[in-house]
Amino acid sequence: MTRKIPVPPDFVDAYNKGATYGELRAKYGFTAPVISRMIAELGLERHSGAPKCKPLPVIGGIDDEYNKGATLQELSNKYEVSVRLVRKILTAKNVTFRKRGQSLKTPPKLQPDVEHKIKSDYRAVGMSIRKLADKYGISYRIVRRILQSDPTITIPPPGNQSKPIVPIRGIEWEYAKGASILSLAQKYHRKQETIRSMLVMLDVEIRRQGRSDRSD
Repeated sequence: MTRKIPVPPDFVDAYNKGATYGELRAKYGFTAPVISRMIAELGLERHSGAPKCKPLPVIGGIDDEYNKGATLQELSNKYEVSVRLVRKILTAKNVTFRKRGQSLKTPPKLQPDVEHKIKSDYRAVGMSIRKLADKYGISYRIVRRILQSDPTITIPPPGNQSKPIVPIRGIEWEYAKGASILSLAQKYHRKQETIRSMLVMLDVEIRRQGRSDRSD
């Protein structure tokens, strides 16, 4: 025979006033099955025992902010609530959610000198489009469009395609004919330091910067 559980003096009163299972567990330290047994043994009318629903916080204009392009995470950070709660608030306001990754925000306007710096970094330093996008806080697509607008810049096709092979003797010949280290770096999509090292390995005398053997 199952032993009867001793009932705390105010248990019945607390339950009849609407205390949830969670509140009873916290107050008396009983597990949910034990509480259920006590209710049955006492012949109490069962109620749902579900936690009391707290009203959603009122955040004026949050739906307008979302519709103008703010993300759930941005709204969560701004109002210091969970993303889940932001979603509930927007759902209550009958907001239509965007697909993951979809954005309504317009690209940021670039400062006049930023395009020049992007092209310079790509030419001289050999930075990848992805690194340039991270550095200047803009999208990969915008950086690529900026570079493509310059006819002197050659961009390899997107995808996992290998860089063009550098013909060792070929760059020696091109350099001797007057090609600069920069132009060779751009042509073969290598850093200038890499081209310079190759020429040094071939015992090629490096010209002083700005000097060219090309004849006009």
